[in-house]
Amino acid sequence: MRPFLSVCIPTYNRGEIVNRTVRNILKSEREDIEVVASNNCSTDKTEELLLSIEDERFHYFKNKYNNGTNNLVSVLTYATGEYLLLISDEDEVVLKNLDSYIKTLKKERPAVMLGSAAVNRNRYVNNSEIYAKKGYEALKAFGFGNTYMSGYIFNNDILKIILDGTYGTEINLSLCHKIAV
Repeated sequence: MRPFLSVCIPTYNRGEIVNRTVRNILKSEREDIEVVASNNCSTDKTEELLLSIEDERFHYFKNKYNNGTNNLVSVLTYATGEYLLLISDEDEVVLKNLDSYIKTLKKERPAVMLGSAAVNRNRYVNNSEIYAKKGYEALKAFGFGNTYMSGYIFNNDILKIILDGTYGTEINLSLCHKIAV
């Protein structure tokens, strides 16, 4: 069964951090999610730690070479969910928010949605959801409304059309620029 939401985590040389992030997400009892980690050829214990995770909802990939910031897009190509949540390897996902995100995604069916949380030290402060339909509304909300890559949720079918079959470390800078326009 295809997962509804893939949580996509690009990582490089943050073994302990990404391991903690992945294990936290997998505490969720949701069966309609997957967690996908894309290791950008780390030289620390990232691979060892992530390969030790035994959960059928977790999928680990290691790029053929370090493709720099393009790993942000590479991880999306590895995911199979209907929607893809891109987060940083250091971000903590508030598990109760996954239910809210999935409910909104199923109801609204946006091309892109932004799930965000504001955190003050170790205390959870605020959570919000922003969604947008295709076109200018999405560009305004996401292209100009956020400066941090984490928290974007993409419709996978639309993203695959944009990527036109490009997969993993085949992602190159010119393609990433094309997507960002």
